[in-house]
Amino acid sequence: AAVDIVASHLNKLGISYCDTSHMDKASQYKFIIRLPEGHKMDDVKKAMAGHEIFCGGGVYEVPCHQQPVFEDVPFESSELQATERWCPRHICPPITSGTTTDDAERIGAALTEILG
Repeated sequence: AAVDIVASHLNKLGISYCDTSHMDKASQYKFIIRLPEGHKMDDVKKAMAGHEIFCGGGVYEVPCHQQPVFEDVPFESSELQATERWCPRHICPPITSGTTTDDAERIGAALTEILG
């Protein structure tokens, strides 16, 4: 599967991502890559676009607890440190059920160049 090809590139770089093995192939468009320190989401997306690879939106780029609709919901900030760290530091590459092996290799190679 395309996600496995991209994941193999990330594994070689030691870059973490959210496992999608429990998901249907059609759901892998939200394959979440956690960006290493020093890499900003917008910069990585621009660099990917330079390879003609266009990433869509991430998964909650702004954490839910920081969105206006939740401003009155009480929470312990100490419980949300991972959320605040990873929400602004992830991307979802364009992987769909129709992504070919060649496309996946191209995505993986671009990520290797940009994040490696």
